[in-house]
Amino acid sequence: MRVSDTNGETAGRRRQTPRPGAAADAAPFTLIVRDYRRGHRLDPHAHAGPQLLYASSGVVAVTTPAGSWILPPQKAVWLPAALTHETAMLTAVRITSLHVRPAARWKAVPCKAIAISPLLRELILALEAIDPDAPAGRRDALLVDLIGEEIEAAEGGASPIPMPAEPRLKRLCEAVVADPSLTADFETLARAAGASSKTLSRLFDRELGMSFRRWRELVQVEGALAHLAEGRPAKVVAAELGYTPSALTVMLRRRTGLTPQDWRARIGGAG
Repeated sequence: MRVSDTNGETAGRRRQTPRPGAAADAAPFTLIVRDYRRGHRLDPHAHAGPQLLYASSGVVAVTTPAGSWILPPQKAVWLPAALTHETAMLTAVRITSLHVRPAARWKAVPCKAIAISPLLRELILALEAIDPDAPAGRRDALLVDLIGEEIEAAEGGASPIPMPAEPRLKRLCEAVVADPSLTADFETLARAAGASSKTLSRLFDRELGMSFRRWRELVQVEGALAHLAEGRPAKVVAAELGYTPSALTVMLRRRTGLTPQDWRARIGGAG
């Protein structure tokens, strides 16, 4: 079954449902495709079954208890059943959300970011092409089984950005993930979060084991790599982060050993 929405801020405007009499629960998957505007957020929630969350265009931040991933179209995140997560749209985004059944089949697959291989991308497109009004068939189940094999074998993505539990620090960190530029200083961000910079500095050390400056740079690196992978020019990415192109290159090389050009070549982006 496939459900398609437009305009994620008014989700549900257009929905396709199974034909009358079709048993939705008998289908091996539900596929939901939604378009969201930049800045839209999906509050913390969980699903009864496992989910593959894939932005086929745009950049998203997905936060779980394990941390936050910033994902370009070349990556997705696998979310086991009942795992609380929230999603922030860092650009205009098209999200494909694949919910698979039965849940027991997927218990051994942990939460992780994965690379979207060409085969996995084509399998997802094959599911999108299935008539949502048709009864589930053997081919549907085989496609989902093969997707499962690809998810288990997929190359892992980066480790998640650590996220805190303390509410004030969490508010500050969420604000930085949504906008990691240098335009807001630590004191301004701390006031907006409802605490002093001195208090939040101690919380950064206690909860995340690093300084605010180091943590924000980690977010900036992951965000820059995601936007570069999406195909945005390095000078545009640098300007949005508050860096010169040369300063961005220095930061990326120090953190990853790669220049923006190296990274774009690695992921196959345009120059």
